[in-house]
Order: sequence, then C-alpha cells, then structure tokens
Amino acid sequence: MKKILLPLLGIALAFSFTGKKLLPATIAAGVNAKYPGAKIKGWEIVNDRYKIKITADRSKEVTWFSTDGKWLRTEKHLGLTKDLPAAVKHGFRHSGYADWKIDDISEVSSPDEPLRYRLDIDNGTQLDSWHYDAFKKEVLLYFDRNGVIIKKTGA
Repeated sequence: MKKILLPLLGIALAFSFTGKKLLPATIAAGVNAKYPGAKIKGWEIVNDRYKIKITADRSKEVTWFSTDGKWLRTEKHLGLTKDLPAAVKHGFRHSGYADWKIDDISEVSSPDEPLRYRLDIDNGTQLDSWHYDAFKKEVLLYFDRNGVIIKKTGA
C-alpha cells in the first residue's frame, strides 16, 4: 500500500507546485458566458485587469475582463493577410505604408467600440553594418471594417 501511496503523493505534490492558479469564479463565469466552450490556456493580471489567453473556434484569442467579470475587449489573432476583409486590405495598400512589412494582425472587438483591425507593421529594410534593424520604425495601424484608418500609433 505504501508503494502505491508514495508515488501518488509525489505526483500530487508536483502538480500543486506548478504555479497554476484557478481563475476567480466571477471571471471564469464571464469567460464562459462570452465564449462557451473556449479553452483557457493561461491568464495573468495586468493593471487590475484579467488578461486571459483562450482558444475558441480554432483561433487564438486574448480577452480582457475587469475584476468584477465584465468583458472589456478581445484580440483575435489573424495569421495571414488573406484573413483580412477586402476593404481593410485595400485600405492598407492605399495607406502610404504598403511597402512596410506586416508583423502581426489582430481583430479587436469591445463592447464600447466597433470592430476594428490592428496591423503591427515596420519598415525593417534599413540595416546597420551588423545586419540589425537598427533604424526600423514600428507603427500600429487600426482600420475599421471599411478599410479606413481610425488610429495610428508609433512613427
């Protein structure tokens, strides 16, 4: 009996020290209500808000909730420019940044603002002697559904 209990006790202790904490019940209820069936991959508290990584409908998303369980926003990762609506692709091609490199694309939704698309872009073509993007400028462009730039941050 001791031969069975000791290994089980060791496994239980190992899992108890992995550092994974349960999401508070109010936050978990909010996530389950907004994204039924989503799998929570991890979470952390950032500036008094819960940042929760989930997978829902085969997509990776980061969703934010307030401490009282209210949904604040969700950022859905889009892997390729082909996943963007045609109007947003057209808007980017005619934005003055068409020759810049797209590093990341996200679809951003929130209860207070209309759906928007964020493109993280850079002009990483200016290399120094070590072939490092020392002179690179990074910009975040936000487009609405119609392909109009509604916000720009960075260079």
